[in-house]
Amino acid sequence: NPDWQRGMVSSILAGARYVERESFFVSHADMPLIPPGVYRSLRERADQDRRRAEGPGRPGAWRFIFQGKPGHPVLFERSALPLIEQIGQGESLKAVFDLCELRTQETDEPGVLIDFDDTEAYLRSLLVWGGKNNTPGMGKKEFFAGPAEPAEAPEPVVEIITGPQGAGKTTALRLRLYGALVDRQPLCGVYQRQTGRNADGISRGFELEALSYSSGTSVDYVRRLLCVQATDPLLKRYRETGFAPSEALGPFLFDPSAFQSALDLVHRFLTVKAERGRVFYIDELGKLELERSGGLRPLLEVMVRSIQEDNRRGLGSRLVCSARQDTLPLLRTLLAHWGLPFAVTTLTPRETPLPRLSNPRTAGRSGETGR
Repeated sequence: NPDWQRGMVSSILAGARYVERESFFVSHADMPLIPPGVYRSLRERADQDRRRAEGPGRPGAWRFIFQGKPGHPVLFERSALPLIEQIGQGESLKAVFDLCELRTQETDEPGVLIDFDDTEAYLRSLLVWGGKNNTPGMGKKEFFAGPAEPAEAPEPVVEIITGPQGAGKTTALRLRLYGALVDRQPLCGVYQRQTGRNADGISRGFELEALSYSSGTSVDYVRRLLCVQATDPLLKRYRETGFAPSEALGPFLFDPSAFQSALDLVHRFLTVKAERGRVFYIDELGKLELERSGGLRPLLEVMVRSIQEDNRRGLGSRLVCSARQDTLPLLRTLLAHWGLPFAVTTLTPRETPLPRLSNPRTAGRSGETGR
């Protein structure tokens, strides 16, 4: 929904054209602890009520109540859509309920209320809820993955995730990281997150995120704005909140201090002596790192030295990284120089490709595209 800021009704209408069945669910994307059984139970309740209905009336809506508080998901009959279209896109769900026959049901499942307002809260939830029935199903499976290439050594220390544009390299890396966090594996990871796209489908910028976990239920987490387009209307606001660009690359302005913040987090993680194998994650190693020793290269070198030291102690630490296919030969050469055996997992494209995005770290350089 390009107008998500306008409110919940705006997002419902954005998805309405995909509704084909007699009813549909509405839920928040930041509520990952709702177990599948909640959806099944709500649908069964709606089916029972419809069978008992004596005649046509207002469109039905169903939701659960936990300890007196309304939760999600909400199930609407498809016939509610014309009514929803009549109210303002900036309205809340309450305005929708006023048009429907709302039915509620008590539940003992707290996941219908629990939401996470930012990435750090979600990461903590993986530690608190890990291993329970309503743990998000992340990181345990290959994600759009084809067969791995033969390993260069019997026990590869490095896994390289590669694939064509839109195959999901960053997503696959993050899912592996989240799965390791659920398992409380000591880890440290750095990756980029897109801040949004303009009307032409071009990235408005990227944030750099870094996180680490050693033990307990605390996560060290840093998120910094790495780059934005020079024409971004929010550039002044970004500067007021600490964004201090000192480099320009193509249409993007860069703040290299974001890399330093991530490196500082890695160093904090390494002050804790490893007692068992650690996993390091680093996303999108491109020509900036592999040819010019810039960008994430200092973080990569620190991680590699730590892995080598850990493995001399027999701990079995390893690295998971992603790279575009055109930079794979450079990465292979570098890992061979460092004496790190590796395996390559090649991802296959999604059936419906994602919109092509411009990667700010490769913008303006002939023959290169974003991930």
